[in-house]
Amino acid sequence: QVVKSLLAHLAVLASHGCDHADLVPDNQSRLVYPVADLSHRSDDLVPDDRRRDDLFVAAEIYPYIRPAYGAVVNLYHNLVGFAGRLRDIFYPYVFNAMVYCGFHFSHLLGAPAPGVAVCPVNGKMISMKSRAPIIVIFLCAFSCRLLCSAPASLYFTPDKRTEQVILDLVKSAEKSICIATYSLSWDALVKELNGKKGVRIRIISDSAPPGGLLNSEVRVMSGNFLFHPKIMIIDGLISVVGSGNFTESGFRRHHNHFLVFSDRKMAGFLSRKFDSWWLGEKNDVYYDDGRISIFFSPENDCSKVICDRILSSKKSVNFAVYHFTSVEIARALVKRRMAGVTVSGMVERGSIEPYSVYGMLANYGCRVRKSNMAGYLHDKFMVVDGEFAISGSYNFTVAARKNVEVVMVIRDPSLVLEFMEEWKRIWRWKSLP
Repeated sequence: QVVKSLLAHLAVLASHGCDHADLVPDNQSRLVYPVADLSHRSDDLVPDDRRRDDLFVAAEIYPYIRPAYGAVVNLYHNLVGFAGRLRDIFYPYVFNAMVYCGFHFSHLLGAPAPGVAVCPVNGKMISMKSRAPIIVIFLCAFSCRLLCSAPASLYFTPDKRTEQVILDLVKSAEKSICIATYSLSWDALVKELNGKKGVRIRIISDSAPPGGLLNSEVRVMSGNFLFHPKIMIIDGLISVVGSGNFTESGFRRHHNHFLVFSDRKMAGFLSRKFDSWWLGEKNDVYYDDGRISIFFSPENDCSKVICDRILSSKKSVNFAVYHFTSVEIARALVKRRMAGVTVSGMVERGSIEPYSVYGMLANYGCRVRKSNMAGYLHDKFMVVDGEFAISGSYNFTVAARKNVEVVMVIRDPSLVLEFMEEWKRIWRWKSLP
């Protein structure tokens, strides 16, 4: 009887936890069924027209549903990952082909005239007579942007595929590898770095990395702050930015995310930022290409960046964060909650006390949960209205304002969707009220 009661209670929690935040009324989000009452299976004792028999049926099928659901989710993520790899491979070729076609259509539309342009693909001089050719080129390039978003992929841990992606990037390096991290203690990565010959490897860390690094230049940051970014730059072409340190536990135990960008402009910006850290120079600029914005603490007011995005929300705010002690960010969430916006989030259970704003958010009607996984919930991301995401190394704390941190504001619809899907998954299966 006790076992059946516990199973029924778990089924109720699962059924209410699987709903999207926007679909669960606030007066039901904290609905609890006392386990002791579940022993009474008489139909005339059921409150709110709910039948106890339904609960026991749910408890019996629950162990069979969950593996099936997990298999479907894994298949979905495999397909998304495969599609992302295809996109990364074929994007440059599709873009070049469409621009090439655009220039040759321009040549057909415009007769020879004093103005000429250089085709970026083959270097040929193309005559330009009017605005019509320029419009055709723009439409071709814009169509390519719509069909193939710029190469960017999102990976989560713990997952062996994510480990392999990072190691493969290191293997592919031909000129340089730059790593900025809080800590580095991953044997597989150290082995790959030691195997690189003729590649300049520079590492900046808050603490001394393991002594096994042979071919790397290492700088250890010191001061009354934490050096806390998680960035890797390969050959000035590929950038990796995430929430996880380059450690064994960061990839195999804790829940983190890593964004991989194949964007020369972004990699160039991050390389210059890395150089400023390496040389001890100040660099207070930020990056914005209309799709991705990158800010750094303490040069930029990252707390204000996050609050401004929260205050712009109209429907929902969903977050998953390791530490949350910032009253400023909590107040912004409460303001939007009082304005009717659905606020839902998860906090690492080990960081709830003593200064967490977890209780404050719960008291004001925000739907908050504690993580329930083997490792830490080490992410620092937020999805606002399902339209843009905030990511990076910045914990929602007061101390983060003086630490060296990175914050990304992401407007790429495919990346935002992947963040939201992963948020739903860990909300359903990896958290508890």
